[in-house]
Amino acid sequence: MNRGRLLIFRLFRNTLLGSLFLITGCEEAIKPAGNESLTVIELKEPLIKTNKYLTRTEKDDIDEFVYRYKWQMKSSGTGLLYLIEAENAVRKAKYGDFIKAKYNIRLLNGDVVYDSEKDGLLEFQVGKGGVTAGIEEGILLIGLHDKAKFILPSHLAYGLLGDSKRIPPRSVLIYEIEIIDLQ
Repeated sequence: MNRGRLLIFRLFRNTLLGSLFLITGCEEAIKPAGNESLTVIELKEPLIKTNKYLTRTEKDDIDEFVYRYKWQMKSSGTGLLYLIEAENAVRKAKYGDFIKAKYNIRLLNGDVVYDSEKDGLLEFQVGKGGVTAGIEEGILLIGLHDKAKFILPSHLAYGLLGDSKRIPPRSVLIYEIEIIDLQ
């Protein structure tokens, strides 16, 4: 099966299974037996099961991607995967620094969603928001003129909703990034 069909199949499978879990969970929550009222735990249980399933599936997709490209990634405690390709920094980034970086953001299927050549440099102050949690975390691992690859699971990227522009809901993002200015 070619890459495009495989990704479409996975997306369809994940969407279908997630929907079935949610529908099943909602039906059970809506139809309590007799006059019994449901507890919060009983209402949350189907959603927790669905979230665990989707998280496992996303991790499997990420692991397959890393294996396919033979990247020797390290993992942080939050799930951020990173590979520092060129470590040239005399000074590492720290909270409060102003960052300017070249970047390329892709989805797991290879589609480029943002690129600094077309969309401008990534500029932000570390620790002040304005970027995803995964980039806030990852940028602290590198410094001026370092190049790195980050894989952000959806919970460290744009989460359940995407960015409502180019990044779909629940998307894993692959960042290739280089800090070009650090103040």
